[in-house]
Amino acid sequence: MASIPTPPDKPRLVNRDQPLHGHGARSRGESGESRVKAAARPCRLVCTQLALGLLGCAGLSESEILRGKPCADRGACAAGYVCEAATNRCVRPPAATGPTGGNPAGGSGGTGGPVGSGTGGPAAVGGGGAVAVANGAGAGVGQEGGAAGAFPTPAVCGNGLVEAGEECEPDAGTPCTAGCSVDCGAFINGGAMLVFADGTVHCYSVLAYDRDWGDSSVRCGDFNGYLVSIHDDEEQAIVRSLIPVDQTVWIGATDGRSPDDPVPGTYTWETDEPFAYTPVDGFDVATGDCGVDCPHCATITGGSNEAWSVDVCSTARRGICEWDSASPG
Repeated sequence: MASIPTPPDKPRLVNRDQPLHGHGARSRGESGESRVKAAARPCRLVCTQLALGLLGCAGLSESEILRGKPCADRGACAAGYVCEAATNRCVRPPAATGPTGGNPAGGSGGTGGPVGSGTGGPAAVGGGGAVAVANGAGAGVGQEGGAAGAFPTPAVCGNGLVEAGEECEPDAGTPCTAGCSVDCGAFINGGAMLVFADGTVHCYSVLAYDRDWGDSSVRCGDFNGYLVSIHDDEEQAIVRSLIPVDQTVWIGATDGRSPDDPVPGTYTWETDEPFAYTPVDGFDVATGDCGVDCPHCATITGGSNEAWSVDVCSTARRGICEWDSASPG
């Protein structure tokens, strides 16, 4: 007599007291505990085809069917599941966490475990912060780190920034060359150079034409400089070396008083640097009987006398400009 075929829309049923041939069959010597566990989940044993899982087993969800699928001889489980060696059943893997991969400067993340029937490799954090993920087939693939490594950037001469390896940034009229080095001989009318203790290079030059104190300051600014400020004997000597004997020139100090004020004020450098130095021969700020044209701007005179003095700020005379490699441009 011909057997009655199983309807195509239902999973094939087997006797749950018999081993599943070719699908994780148990040996005759299995423990009683294992038999109890098998009996507690009869529908997972009889639903042997994952493709029919959507048809369901009575009282079980799709997730439970996928999680209980036999896998010892079948190989890989469905996406998102792995084969548990202890039960030969498909289960969801535990959340993967792992050690840091890559290097502190960025680069590639760590690599997860190999593809296969085992548990997916642990996630690894790349140097740039990206995370390696473990997939359902058991492969963890490291993603590339996101942050760029901290590598030194070569200096670019002419970009407006004084960078490592540069003395200055070139600008028209300044003593900074096209190669970003200082040449004080190129400053206005030529001049002298002094290197300060902090490594900045200072250039000094006398303006070519007579101007009042304010206009002289503006003209120095045209070359990214300023009327000279003097802070020690060495700088005083450099400045005086540029002045012909008995010629008086402007330096960058003023008390800011109006010309009709006969009382001297407190002198400061136009650069706001500390006014802490006076030459060996002193600084004479006396205004005398000045009426409405009182002296409030500082001068220096070439010759043997090193003293500073003051003059009416509107007087036309030459000024000494200073430029330093820390100045913009």
